[in-house]
Amino acid sequence: MALNPKSGTLDFREFRFYPRVTNQFTADEDASVFLQVHLPLRKDKDPVTPRITAMREGAAPQSLEGEIIVESWNARTKIWSGVCRASLGSFEPGENILRITIPAGSGNDGLTAEVKFNKIG
Repeated sequence: MALNPKSGTLDFREFRFYPRVTNQFTADEDASVFLQVHLPLRKDKDPVTPRITAMREGAAPQSLEGEIIVESWNARTKIWSGVCRASLGSFEPGENILRITIPAGSGNDGLTAEVKFNKIG
C-alpha cells in the first residue's frame, strides 16, 4: 500500500483508490472507508474484523456486506490500517447512518464510529 506522490491516489496491487470525501452515494455506488485504529491488546496474528452496519434514524441497524480491500499492521506502534468497502445497494434513498465497529479484544465492546450518509436516487 503506497500513496502515489504524483496523483495522490492510494495504490495497492491492481487497486487504485482516489481520495474523495463525500456522504452522498447514488444507487449503484458502494462506500469505501479508510480506517486506522490503535489496538494495544491485539496479537500480531489476530485478524481485525470490522463490523459494518447502517440504519435509518429510528430503525434497527442492518448488517452490510463488506470486505477489507487492503490492510496493514504496524506491530511496533500497534496501529491497524485498512480500506473497507460496503455495499449500499439495499438501502432506500434518504439519510442513513453508517456504523463501523472494530472489536478491541478481551471482552471489550469495541471501537465504534458513526457517519451520516445520504443515498440519492
